[in-house]
Amino acid sequence: MTVAERSGTKSRKRGPYAPEVTRKQILNASLNLFSEKGFHATTVDAIVVRANLTKGAFYHHFESKEDILRQIHSEYASEMLSGAREVDSATDLEPIDQLRSLIERAVVVLGRYHDHVAVFYQEFRFLSGNNYSAIRRMNDEQEDILLRVVARAKEAGQIRPDMNPKLLVFSVSGITAWTYHWYTPAGPMPLEEIARQLADIILAGVVTDSIRENADAARPARPVKSAGGRRAARGRRPR
Repeated sequence: MTVAERSGTKSRKRGPYAPEVTRKQILNASLNLFSEKGFHATTVDAIVVRANLTKGAFYHHFESKEDILRQIHSEYASEMLSGAREVDSATDLEPIDQLRSLIERAVVVLGRYHDHVAVFYQEFRFLSGNNYSAIRRMNDEQEDILLRVVARAKEAGQIRPDMNPKLLVFSVSGITAWTYHWYTPAGPMPLEEIARQLADIILAGVVTDSIRENADAARPARPVKSAGGRRAARGRRPR
């Protein structure tokens, strides 16, 4: 009789070890628990129970809870930075189009990584030393790219000459980051449409008249209902 049989338990066959799957299980369990209970109230024991793993598996992949918190934000920050670098290097785009792309990408990534962002903003005070510095460097580079694109758009005469580039960067960062407070996938608008409209709202207040006129001329006509109930084409708005 085996030990499992004597103890009244059944032995479970383990499948092949998949490090990335195990790592993802730990991250997902931690993300859920941090969201539910907060970083401080979540123990390593609770994480391994939720992930259905052992402490050995936990410490094989992560040094501590703080290491997990850093990784949670790193996943989101890396995606943001990768997209920003891609836009920055797209020399075939006009600077104002690069700016729009940065705004829209930020909103979409924030929506897709909603839980990661929420946990970070609620718990980032628990990051210290190298863990915080690594995240700070990624955020700083992303901000530098945004500032560089804004400066190019202003130099090209696409942004109002009186607009302060740093203030615009802070505004873009604040407006896009705040979406994690109110965005829900169950809402009536697709994430991409939210991103487009937020970009419209931001850019409407900073672009030059010539850019605004070109955008109006390029906007396709949309059918609207006439007073008699028939649909008519909507052209440019009267000035």
